[in-house]
Amino acid sequence: MGFIRYKAAISPRADVETGAWLSVGHNSRVSSFVRICSNGGPVVIGPNTDIGVSSFIGGGREGVRIGRNCLISPHCWIGTSHYEVPASVKVPPDRKQGMIVIGDNVWVGAGAVILDDVAVGSGAIISPNSVVTSNIPENAIVQGNPAKTIFIRR
Repeated sequence: MGFIRYKAAISPRADVETGAWLSVGHNSRVSSFVRICSNGGPVVIGPNTDIGVSSFIGGGREGVRIGRNCLISPHCWIGTSHYEVPASVKVPPDRKQGMIVIGDNVWVGAGAVILDDVAVGSGAIISPNSVVTSNIPENAIVQGNPAKTIFIRR
């Protein structure tokens, strides 16, 4: 493991675009074959967060913020779009290209996808292979495509 800012462990096999747009918190770990693209918008990964093997995190235009103590399982895709839409095309308000915010202590199951303009509340659990297209409340357990709340943890 190589070390980057604040003693975060980054695998030498990870493809990470370092620079002003990227912030990786203390004691975070980025596994092999992870791709982090931060050239379009900020990517902020909180402390004590683990990113699993072969995951993708893309900042897009608005960026991605991942909280502290999160577990991102292998093969997850977390990214914002960066589409150039002509002014003549009317984009529905529910499809705007926005930031992804993941709260603290969130667990993301293997193969899950988190799309644009989504906020995942702290303590949430996203089941494997789920596709998150809308906001997730705190302490919710979600699953499916699109992801739906199946239980709220106490």
